[in-house]
Amino acid sequence: MKRMLVVALILALIGGAAGGSIAWTNGGDSEPKSVLSIAGLLENPVYDIEVAIYGKVSLLGELFCPCFVLTSGGQEVEVWYGLMVEDDGAERLAVSVEGIENGDWVVVTGELKSDGTYRSLNDFWAGSIEKCVDASFAGEEVRVAVGDVLTVILESNPTTGFMWTLIDNSDEGVLQEAGYIFEADSTDPSLIGAGGVEVWTFKALARGESTISMEYGRPWEQGVEPAEKFTLTVIVE
Repeated sequence: MKRMLVVALILALIGGAAGGSIAWTNGGDSEPKSVLSIAGLLENPVYDIEVAIYGKVSLLGELFCPCFVLTSGGQEVEVWYGLMVEDDGAERLAVSVEGIENGDWVVVTGELKSDGTYRSLNDFWAGSIEKCVDASFAGEEVRVAVGDVLTVILESNPTTGFMWTLIDNSDEGVLQEAGYIFEADSTDPSLIGAGGVEVWTFKALARGESTISMEYGRPWEQGVEPAEKFTLTVIVE
């Protein structure tokens, strides 16, 4: 049976280049929150103000703390989901990481912290952690609400000519392509050939079901089998 998962939802206002932001909502917020790559957050850091960041999880369960490393845009932060203690001794509620694994792409809503008694500069304290759709969801189903926008993050390397192409969206009256951005793994422009991720967004317009189909290859090569394929069935409720 296909997994039925509620995933991180992001409203499609796409920034231009690596470090760009994406505005998002969970289907009802009157004011969209900004969602940043780690590179985007650290380029112009804001402290003790709630923001959302996206990235790839690593070192979960391998550090001597309730924390993991989150990476995107060639930069990383240490995300804490427990033992978050303010200078006055007040402790934040712990956040569940159940179902989150190393290698997952997630959106973390929380605060970038300045140096303090119980924390280090640029620790990120989580308020919520949500899983994004990535290549591991291929062939599966996800559920979203009308008005929400689904984000799909797929690894890519367009400098080699390979990129993802949307081949089909079976019901555009239910689900509409809303935006796209490529985010390089490195902020160093001299690293020719460095890969990254493609961030695709799709807006849920009406109740129903639509299947998106994507292929990874060189678009100009005719009659060549794609290197990878990705399909996802989206049920809008």
